[in-house]
Amino acid sequence: MPDPLVPLSGSDRSALPGARPAAPLDESQVITVNVMLRRKAALPAAPAAGPETLSPAQLGDRYGADPGDAQLVAEVLGEYGLTVTKSDLPSRRLTVSGTIAAMESAFGTTLSAVTSPDPGGSGQVQHRYRTGSLSVPSRLSEIITGVFGLDDRPAARPQFLRSPASGSPHSTGL
Repeated sequence: MPDPLVPLSGSDRSALPGARPAAPLDESQVITVNVMLRRKAALPAAPAAGPETLSPAQLGDRYGADPGDAQLVAEVLGEYGLTVTKSDLPSRRLTVSGTIAAMESAFGTTLSAVTSPDPGGSGQVQHRYRTGSLSVPSRLSEIITGVFGLDDRPAARPQFLRSPASGSPHSTGL
């Protein structure tokens, strides 16, 4: 029997203005999300004897995720029908795959399909959507720090300008 679920701090998603229901989601569709794990050691508040230079590998070894935590997350999420397909312990990230129904069950949420205004201003876009907070199985409440990708609403718009046909904005005119 799966663990009871407990709220995941910081996971609240507010309603998206202008979101309208779209066709129902196929709960058997397989999706992929990223699960963030806690650090194996806390980052120092301030270096004691000046800045210490660490290579990316040293940083990951010291402050990445603990392999035991990753193993427990894989086991517990497996009870919900989810599979860890990739593990990147230095960045504390697990890639997890499973059906929409299994994701909803493991993370205590309901996903739906909606259309909403495109942040770039080019009409409407359809995407998965959720509101409220996520939950995680109680054995993982101190290990999982975030779940990303359940809701794939557009969050950004392009911040670039196209150069005019007559030349690049960087041309000097020489």
